[in-house]
Amino acid sequence: MRKSIYILLLTLCTCMASAQESTQSETHMRQILSQAESDYRIGRIEQARDALLQELSNFRGNQKQNALRLIALSYLARFDMEHTQQYATQMLQENPYYTPSASDPATFADMVNDIK
Repeated sequence: MRKSIYILLLTLCTCMASAQESTQSETHMRQILSQAESDYRIGRIEQARDALLQELSNFRGNQKQNALRLIALSYLARFDMEHTQQYATQMLQENPYYTPSASDPATFADMVNDIK
C-alpha cells in the first residue's frame, strides 16, 4: 500500500514538473516573438529575423504562423522575394486559411493570395 502511494506521489510530481516546464517554454517563446515584433517595428529587421529563425522549430500553432509571417516580411523588407515566398508558403502550410491583414504590405498580400 505504501509503495502504491509513493508511486502515485512520484507520478503526480513528475506530471506537475512537466506542466510547469511546458508553461515556461510557452512563455519564453511568446517573449521571443514579442521582442522580434518590436525589433521589426523599429527597424532591427535582421535581428528580428535571426531570433525567429533560431527558435522557429520551437514555435507551435498560432505563434509559429506569426513567426513565419514576420520572417517572410523581414525578407520582403530586404527585397529577397525568393525567401519571402518560401516563408509565406510555410506560413500557409501552417494555416491555409490565413488572410492578409490591412497592415500587411500590398506586395505580401498579393504574394499570399497568389500562393493560395
